[in-house]
Amino acid sequence: MDYLIKVCSLNDVDGDEMREEIITHASLSGDKDDYTITYTEDVEGLIAETTVRVLGGECVTVRRNAQMQTDMVIEVGRKHISEHRLPFGSFQLEVIGRSISSAFSENCTELSFAYTTYQDNMPVGKAEFNITLKKKGHLKS
Repeated sequence: MDYLIKVCSLNDVDGDEMREEIITHASLSGDKDDYTITYTEDVEGLIAETTVRVLGGECVTVRRNAQMQTDMVIEVGRKHISEHRLPFGSFQLEVIGRSISSAFSENCTELSFAYTTYQDNMPVGKAEFNITLKKKGHLKS
């Protein structure tokens, strides 16, 4: 894990906003057109491993392995079905990307994306993520 990652998220479900910020260690591989970020976080005593992959700056996939496992594909203007698996069952949500912005460099990578979730074609929530990775030797830049 050569990087520190800062993940800021804003989730709005039925008007109830929740902001979170985490800082942890991460790894980064790939190049500006296709890269993967992997990080582990401790969520209330439960370990969650998240893998974010950026494809061509136009598509983001998110896979989270924790007590709730999530697989999502985010593309602006395109609908994808996301799978959410819980210990007591699973459910699906439709995800339509609203924006993706990516700036890759070996020393500092920034990624932002936003999407809206739907269930039975009715909007249920919105989310925004801002991710910054800095190589440990370049933290002041």
